[in-house]
Amino acid sequence: MGALTNRTKVLSFYSSSGSSGKSITALHLAKQLSLRGERVFYLSLESISAASLWLNGDSGGFSQLLYYLKSTPDSLAPKLQLYKSHDARLRFDYLIANDQIREMYEMSGEHAKLLVEALIALDAYDFILIDLESSIYPRILKSLELSDYILWLVRDDLNDFFKTKALYKQLGLKSNVHFVMNKYTGSQMNDLQALDKKLTCKLPYIPEWKSLSSPEQVWQSAIFSGQVYEMFLVILGRSYSQSASHLEGAAAS
Repeated sequence: MGALTNRTKVLSFYSSSGSSGKSITALHLAKQLSLRGERVFYLSLESISAASLWLNGDSGGFSQLLYYLKSTPDSLAPKLQLYKSHDARLRFDYLIANDQIREMYEMSGEHAKLLVEALIALDAYDFILIDLESSIYPRILKSLELSDYILWLVRDDLNDFFKTKALYKQLGLKSNVHFVMNKYTGSQMNDLQALDKKLTCKLPYIPEWKSLSSPEQVWQSAIFSGQVYEMFLVILGRSYSQSASHLEGAAAS
């Protein structure tokens, strides 16, 4: 299993509004972890996700999997092995809903629970990264409940902070929430003092991502990718960093 404990860790990426950069952040972390030898599964529970544009693999299996999830959940484990996608270049497995908008709306909290638990039960992954929609649909709330760590992305924007404050208070999430400011330009105009929760870290604004014209643009920022991994180390703490360094040293020898 993973370097931190003997159990798969579930990390969810959430925000109170769109355009926060959840998907890009989650995928860069998946890349960083997999290239370091961790076994990673990326799961998008967004109704519409652009992530499939950035990955190399057959991403059309989610529709069939949703059918079995809702009709015969007992057969979910072998179906996961059959319908999951894989990016050979980035070395991680994934599931992304492409055109199943109605089916995703009908996905209940219990369905999300069954899916995440089935992934954990495979005993094949050190980390499951869940890319969540900026909503409070049952599948989203249940995923937050099941998460070991919640990476809540915020932007230095008054409207975003207002929504974040309202949602954070209503959801009642506490110790496992880590607020991460994305698209940080070097100075901060707003603060999170009203939430009684400090920012865990800040991820840089990447001007080249303001208007994407090619999927490859997403992977062309070593600065962002490195900062995402540093964010991960801060959140999981020194125990992971020491264990990971030990494993990397052993692999190199």
